[in-house]
Amino acid sequence: LDWGTCPFGILGAVAGIALWAIFDSPVLGLSASLSVVFVGSIPTFMSAWEDPARENLPAWIVFWLSCVCALVAVPQWTIKDAAQPLTFFAVESTMMTILLTRKFVIKNLG
Repeated sequence: LDWGTCPFGILGAVAGIALWAIFDSPVLGLSASLSVVFVGSIPTFMSAWEDPARENLPAWIVFWLSCVCALVAVPQWTIKDAAQPLTFFAVESTMMTILLTRKFVIKNLG
C-alpha cells in the first residue's frame, strides 16, 4: 500500500457528504472527515519515525501548543464543538511523541 497515493481523502470526503445527506446529520460528516484527517496523518508519522531529523521540531511544538490553546477554548464539550480540536490535538500529540521519543532513542541508543 502506497500511502502517498491512497485516495483516503477523497473517499473520506465522499463518505462524509453521503453520511450527512443520508442521515441529515452534520456530526456524521464531521466524524468522517476528521477520521480521514487522522488516517491521512499516518504517512507523516511513518516519515517522522524513519527520519525525525527531516521534521522541524520547533514548528511542531508551536502547532502542538496551538492545539492545546484550541482545547482550552472549546465553548462546550459536545462532539460538534470539541471533535476538531481533539482530533488535531491527537495528531499533534502523536507527532510530538514520535519526534521526542525517536530523538531520545537516537541520541542515547544510537
